[in-house]
Amino acid sequence: MTFMLRTVSSHYLDLDIGKNPTSWANKHLILILDLSTVEMGNLTKMEDSFNKEINAGLTFFLEKYAEDLGTPDISKIIDERATVSFLKTFVSF
Repeated sequence: MTFMLRTVSSHYLDLDIGKNPTSWANKHLILILDLSTVEMGNLTKMEDSFNKEINAGLTFFLEKYAEDLGTPDISKIIDERATVSFLKTFVSF
């Protein structure tokens, strides 16, 4: 899985928002997921691969921004077989 981190100033440098940033510039945490690596096959194989990729991305995100997120206990958040449940927890975090 590939993770990319960008700041508003570098990504939008040539645009008006880059030249005149607001007070919200670079204050958002961005989770980027690359689902192109999800394995195809039978439904069980696809679900397992999907869960693995989502959980890897979310774990990376939670570890990288732990301080900003109040140092969550990742082991209590991620359920290896329940990505949908995790996403609901994560969104309400």
